[in-house]
Amino acid sequence: MGVSPIITRSCSSCRKRPSHGLQFDFNYTLSKSLDQVGSVQNSAGMFPSSFFPDLDYGPSFFDHTHIANLTWYCELPFGPSRRFSAGNWVDKLIGGWFTGGILTAFSGAPLTVVQSTQVFGGGTTFSFGTGAIPIKKPKFGNEIHRGVTGSGNVGTAGDPARGGTGLNLFADPEAVFKTFRPVLLSRDRRSGRGVLRGLPHWNIDFSVGKAIAVREMVKVRFSFDFFNILNRVEFADPTLDLRNPAEFGVLSSQFNQPRRIQFGLRVEF
Repeated sequence: MGVSPIITRSCSSCRKRPSHGLQFDFNYTLSKSLDQVGSVQNSAGMFPSSFFPDLDYGPSFFDHTHIANLTWYCELPFGPSRRFSAGNWVDKLIGGWFTGGILTAFSGAPLTVVQSTQVFGGGTTFSFGTGAIPIKKPKFGNEIHRGVTGSGNVGTAGDPARGGTGLNLFADPEAVFKTFRPVLLSRDRRSGRGVLRGLPHWNIDFSVGKAIAVREMVKVRFSFDFFNILNRVEFADPTLDLRNPAEFGVLSSQFNQPRRIQFGLRVEF
């Protein structure tokens, strides 16, 4: 079994308490987490070698260097006793509206170019893929490259001419593939775990609604909630396996969900 991760974290927050119909809360976290195995309490795992537990010491799979969250709620300044009031029935029409939302953003997770399992004689049941060794320090970005056909049988599964997406984490997947070599048992005392970074992600959920006063102590609220309101497609991190060069770096699955809309109705009394 592994040990608890070593986590360093720095957080900052900015909060506006409710006033004038507006409130928001912003949080930013700069952090780093390292561990020996890459598992947490609810997942089983074992060291690749009982003689040297630090063989796979590296970034935790949940290690996101930058994490930012913003939530807000705003009552629009229209209607009775508000900044803009038209009086009579117009106030009933334009008053009581509110908006809110959640913005989440975080940098890419660690990625490992897998060589195989059992490189160091680990078990077959709870072992993890051993990371190949980078020949030189990787300097490859973590962005989406389009129109990538692959070459040398590396990344070719994404070739649009073969029905692929044409999307790859690398502009030249073959060059990246050749930057890694298998572990040399007589020389290497550390695997190449988590030496690359995956794609960053961000999303906006948005809500708009209206509160209607039915009686002095009774209100009805209805809202429309939009999840992934911009309907952005974000791709999941690709396969990076030296045993499967054709799929190396190819982006083919979606990380998030398409836009969803729900209607809410609430009675307050």
